[in-house]
Amino acid sequence: MLFPLYGIRRKTAIGEQKEKMQKNAEGGLSASYNIGARYFIREILKPLPATERSLLEAKVPAVKRRTSCVYADLRDLISEMELRKAA
Repeated sequence: MLFPLYGIRRKTAIGEQKEKMQKNAEGGLSASYNIGARYFIREILKPLPATERSLLEAKVPAVKRRTSCVYADLRDLISEMELRKAA
């Protein structure tokens, strides 16, 4: 009786470990995306004239504070730039 319970508990513990490792890997991937997004936001905004940069920062206020930018902010910035280019 005791051995089957031990096996179930052990499998559950192994499953929990795998789940924690998977969450950690996903968190690391998100962090990498956000670091890359900050780099690309800087590279996109750097060559722009101050007036155009401030207009984009007004439309996407999160890009003003680059230390807290995330991947979604980069996507918003790119879509806003595409809208401005189309107009």
